Amino acid sequence: MAAERPGERVLVPLGRFDWERVIRSVEVDPTTKLVALMAATYAGKKGNHVRPGEQLLATDCGLGASTVRKHLARLVTLGLLDLVSRGGGPNRRASEYRLVAPEGTTVNSAR
Repeated sequence: MAAERPGERVLVPLGRFDWERVIRSVEVDPTTKLVALMAATYAGKKGNHVRPGEQLLATDCGLGASTVRKHLARLVTLGLLDLVSRGGGPNRRASEYRLVAPEGTTVNSAR
């Protein structure tokens, strides 16, 4: 884990199913929640390698790519997604995310 800077939020990686429980319990815009839960379907069991691409995620959610981009950015700002690598370039790679939550976030086991 990287050294923490004063005032910096510590993000904890979560497995897919624990992260989905967190998302179900947070109060966010319903579209943000839809994008989050749909993105999680592309995660590995440990919550890593989330890289469906904005257009595919937009198609899955029935939304526009710019709307998906906005809600992914919101999830990053909230500390619920960690941008591992930015996509683009000549190979048009998708951005890769990891499922995380701010340290101290509780996971409700039943809901």
